[in-house]
Amino acid sequence: GNYDYSVNRTGYLEHTGSFEITVNEDLALPTITLFQAPPTFMFVTNVDNGLTFRKTLINRVSPAVSVTFTNSGSGEIIIEPSDITLAGENADQFQLATIGGNIILGPDDQSTITLTFAPGSPGLKIAELQIEDNINKQLHVVSLQGLAYEAVTLPFTEDFQSGNFDNWVVVNGTQTNQWHL
Repeated sequence: GNYDYSVNRTGYLEHTGSFEITVNEDLALPTITLFQAPPTFMFVTNVDNGLTFRKTLINRVSPAVSVTFTNSGSGEIIIEPSDITLAGENADQFQLATIGGNIILGPDDQSTITLTFAPGSPGLKIAELQIEDNINKQLHVVSLQGLAYEAVTLPFTEDFQSGNFDNWVVVNGTQTNQWHL
């Protein structure tokens, strides 16, 4: 009979094919040759819609947000700290955690970069995280956005009847009546 096969191994290109085995003949299995895949940069973190930081008070720092990436091919990807940058009009409103040295990704190795949002003025802030790999100097871009707000000047009054709580931030979403101004 006819048989189809598919071989997929980390670090190698996928290979598919077919072979035939006939009755009353010696069994001869096909030889399958796999070819190494080139080093391939790939995000593990879903960054299709970018990274959004939580609403942050100006002159404060948001909780950290991380982005993880991997080498889904063979060989090594080397990323130097200078190959990881923040760009865009509001790049200075975001902070990249210190990277201690070169990031070397062998097959299936992963690395994580941590960022924070540290706005100096109110409003929507947009920037990009840019990572350049050593394979073909391709630029991998993640959009960043954060919303910054100013503290409300006291005295502050709220009648709680309007249903508009834009000036309030929930400290603990699982507790009722726990608010932070």
